[in-house]
Amino acid sequence: MFYRILLAAFLAVCLFDASSASAQPKLKTHNDTTAYSVGFNVGRSIFNQVNFDSLNLNFNIILAGIQDGILQKQPQLPDSVIQKYLAELQSKLEKRRKEQMEAREKELKKQAEENLKKANEFLKENKNKEGVTETASGLQFKVLKLGSGKKPVATSKVKVHYKGTLLDGTVFDESYSRGEPMEFELDKVIRGFQEGLMLMPAGSKFVFYIPPSLGYGDRVVGKIPPNSLLIFEVELFDVKDMQ
Repeated sequence: MFYRILLAAFLAVCLFDASSASAQPKLKTHNDTTAYSVGFNVGRSIFNQVNFDSLNLNFNIILAGIQDGILQKQPQLPDSVIQKYLAELQSKLEKRRKEQMEAREKELKKQAEENLKKANEFLKENKNKEGVTETASGLQFKVLKLGSGKKPVATSKVKVHYKGTLLDGTVFDESYSRGEPMEFELDKVIRGFQEGLMLMPAGSKFVFYIPPSLGYGDRVVGKIPPNSLLIFEVELFDVKDMQ
């Protein structure tokens, strides 16, 4: 990976005259703009992937080494020494990535535990509120409007409007801004959403309170943190049999 990053850097430097690389170029043509865009993107990618600053490496010396390599100059060090130092750097980068991954996993585990506790506390209190019903699976729902149409089954295709929020009110997904209801097969959605829709006659509007076990569990999905309780406000317009 480290060598691929350096190769990308070589290509970026090749786009400019080595003697004037430090000068701010004027973007006069379409090709100039393309060249600068490529160079900037490669540079940003290198920083994001390697972050040389955190390794205390002199950037000017890095550029000097790149220039010597591109111009096929005699290196200041034997190749064996260069390979030794590159191997040490690769090892350091891999160690840092491993530490970052472990820290991320630790943080997600902590977040998952906290979110599960909050979800359980909410559901325990919410099930006693007026109009809220809890099913055997742990799904809770509230009827805002009861229609008289057909109820979907697990193999049905439904047309709905919905808004999904987290406990803190964050909207992670919704259909209203798209201007028209969504259509999807019921067996393609999370268990809690599927179960809730199967309770609704067409023409109904419900609120679902979906515990993590019936949602995405301890996975991170888009804006949804691990073990999040999901609240969906759903309007069911139409039900179609797929079989």
